[in-house]
Amino acid sequence: MYKIRIPYSEVIIKVAFFIFIFFTFFPSSEPFPAGRQEIGVENMSESNPLNQIIKLSVFFLTFLSSIYKFDEIIIFIKKEKYLFLFLLWALLSIFWSNFPMVTFKRWFQIFLIYYLFITFLVYFDENEIIKIIKPILYLYLIATIFSVLFIPGAKDLAFNTWRGFSPTKNTLGQIGVISSVLSLIIYLKENLKIKKYIALFFLLLSIVIVLGTLSSTSYIALFIFLSGTALYWLNTKFLQSIGAGKTIFILSLSFSVVLFLIISVFMPQLTDYIQGIFGKSETFYDRGKLWTVMLWHFGQHPLIGCGYQAFWTIENPQLLLLYQTFVWLPNQAHNGYLDILNEVGIVGFVLFMIMILKNIVSSFKEKLITPWLWFFILPLIINVTESNFYRPGIIITTFIILSYLIIEKINNYSINY
Repeated sequence: MYKIRIPYSEVIIKVAFFIFIFFTFFPSSEPFPAGRQEIGVENMSESNPLNQIIKLSVFFLTFLSSIYKFDEIIIFIKKEKYLFLFLLWALLSIFWSNFPMVTFKRWFQIFLIYYLFITFLVYFDENEIIKIIKPILYLYLIATIFSVLFIPGAKDLAFNTWRGFSPTKNTLGQIGVISSVLSLIIYLKENLKIKKYIALFFLLLSIVIVLGTLSSTSYIALFIFLSGTALYWLNTKFLQSIGAGKTIFILSLSFSVVLFLIISVFMPQLTDYIQGIFGKSETFYDRGKLWTVMLWHFGQHPLIGCGYQAFWTIENPQLLLLYQTFVWLPNQAHNGYLDILNEVGIVGFVLFMIMILKNIVSSFKEKLITPWLWFFILPLIINVTESNFYRPGIIITTFIILSYLIIEKINNYSINY
């Protein structure tokens, strides 16, 4: 079959990837924004023209570079299939969504990430990804530290904690956790000692940023990441020789995750106490009330959901009614599992969980353990009290999709380019 080759296709997809990753870390909107209460309900739906231009440009560049590799892209999709099926189900939800255009627009933003990353991975491997991400990550971490030290707007208005270029301290905390994982991956990929030391320095900066946010969920995620990494290192260095390393690692990590889930769901008073140490009051209690309301909404359409991203839109009368009770104006359920259940129902949730668990299980089964797996494990923890599963503009969504496709290529994808 004759293929149309666009000149400089490899360069084009690199440019598209760089642009997307850069604006994933550095917001295209005005930095140091006011809080949702200060903005007001009437202004929440205002669009960002620059963001639209960026995404359309990335899509156009990705499309050009994908033409020559279209056959390989189709094979990749067939091999990974579960994320594609989840996205297909989310797209089908436009037929029962009360806001089909909102559903389609937000679905397209997620599909763009998927389309970009698959196209990039049929041209290059994870080493090329690291080469592009590394300078952006290092620049972001330095700029964030500078901003929180010298720019008043880089502090969270509600809690007087660090938020950097992010809208809230929790978002910066999550980016700090992601940056910690990326810094570890870069450290493992570097060959020169000086570059490894530089990667460790930026890992330390990432940890400092998480600590500066006073985000309890990010603290827990960071602790599990650091302790799990330490256990894995002990396994490879010492415990493996006695045959107990893998068992200890899996049991310790599982215990930490299960303990966090039990405390969060069944012992909220303890969570309130911990958050009180960080200067917060009744935050978890407010979220608990919101969860009850969201469970009720899920119960109205349990099988298929209300439509992908169709609930948290300011045009939704049910959301405006919710804001009469929750005056802090939430834009998520503060539980990623509830948001997925509410928007794409049990069918979408099952597809989502199969995708995540299949990748984790196959990696351990094939003994192809990679630090990219942390982008599955940590979001599963963070999304107990936050919601960033497949939400446009959320950095965790970006790295869930990227890590999923990287691991799929490592585990299953054997095309010779």
